Parts: sequence; C-alpha cells; structure tokens
Amino acid sequence: MEIILKAEGSGFTGHHCAVFENSDKIDCVDQNDTVSIKIKRTAENKFEGTIRSGYSGKKEKVKLLFDPKKKTLLFEIREAPGSIYYLPKRAFFKSTLGRESKSERIISQSETTDIYSKEHQNEPSLQNLKSSEKVKDTLFFNLNESNFQKGKYNENLLYIKDALNDEGSSETFLFKIMERRSDIAAPEKIGSVHQYITGSEFFKEEKKVNKLQDYRLASHLQKFIIYLVDYNYEPPIYIRVYPLTEIE
Repeated sequence: MEIILKAEGSGFTGHHCAVFENSDKIDCVDQNDTVSIKIKRTAENKFEGTIRSGYSGKKEKVKLLFDPKKKTLLFEIREAPGSIYYLPKRAFFKSTLGRESKSERIISQSETTDIYSKEHQNEPSLQNLKSSEKVKDTLFFNLNESNFQKGKYNENLLYIKDALNDEGSSETFLFKIMERRSDIAAPEKIGSVHQYITGSEFFKEEKKVNKLQDYRLASHLQKFIIYLVDYNYEPPIYIRVYPLTEIE
C-alpha cells in the first residue's frame, strides 16, 4: 500500500493505492480523482478522518498516529468495514519523501499490512504482507505509442503489443495508470518497454506460441516503481503505472 498526503488547512488530504492477492484485487484512487483521504489533527501526532475505497466507493473511519522519533506513520481502520474493500486494517509507513522528487507531498510505503475485507470480518489477520526494507528501485520507459494500445472501455489500461501479439496465450500483460506527474527530475536512463520485454528471461523468441510468460513478467516488474515518460508535453509527463496480467 502507498499513500500520498498533502497539508490542507488544519489537516491533510490525499490519495491511496493498495494491491492485494498478486494484483488480483486493487483498491486505488489516483491523483486525477477526488481525494480519497481526509484527516484532521485530534491530538499531538494523532489524526482521524476517513478513507474512501477505490474498490467500493464507500468511506471508512481511519486513525493515523505519527511517531516523530522513528519517523513512521501508523494507519488503522477504526471500525469493522461496512462494505467490501481491499485496504489494510493496520499498516506502518515510512516516508519516501525526496526519493523521487522535491515535491511537498509525503509519499509513504507500507512495511507490513493486514488485509481486511467485509467477507472476513472475523479474520482481521487474513493475510500478512511484508515489503522490503529497501525502497523500490525506479524504472523509466519511453511512452512510445507504437508499443501500446489503450483499453477499449478503460483508457487507464495500457496493453503492451508484445503481449497482445503473443499467440496461444491465455494471459495478457498490461499496465494500469495510477497517476500523472510533471515534477520529477529528469532520469539518467530511460529504456524501451519493447527492448526490456524481448530481452528479458520471460520472453522466448524461438517458441511458436506462448513466447511471453505474462504472469512472471508482471510479478517481476511489481518489485519496481515504474514511470512511462511522455515527451509530447513540456515539461514531460511522468505516468506512474502498475504491471498486471489479464486472464481470458
């Protein structure tokens, strides 16, 4: 899970994204949408408010506690869910402010989470997910439109043509657009999605069918923060994407 918070008046507003069950369940609200998190200070280093699920659209009450010594943030849903969603019941966050840019936003990545959805109200510790202590490395790819195809019904889905052209496969590798930014410093290296895929261990040119191992590629790329760079704008637009597989 990741949350992005920005100071607003006496509290904070922001957006979130949580991914569970090998990316089969996504609960995200990107920065082009209405804010999903609204919190206000209720005591020293204590905040309370709501989070709106990107999965169900319902709001749930949350509490956040900041530890200034450890520089961690405890996120906790205060009540049993009144709707189905895929958010952690409790998560500890470490700030990654400054890792990507000098933006005033606070970007935090959860260290541990417990999934908590309505169908498991009696099992608050259904699944424990531990992310690496190390902040994810970042990959930048050139948004070459000849390598992508937008989703027919959802333009936030970008299908990679190398995956679409893979005959005989029941899975399709794609990216989901999470946010668009223009405040990132120019990266030292920008790669090609086509070259990355065809040069990876997950692509076998000599095979007649199923050349690309879509699921393994998506699982591998989920270890990174990924941006597609659109040079049709000045300054360039950095589109953060999340790798997924779609099963027919």
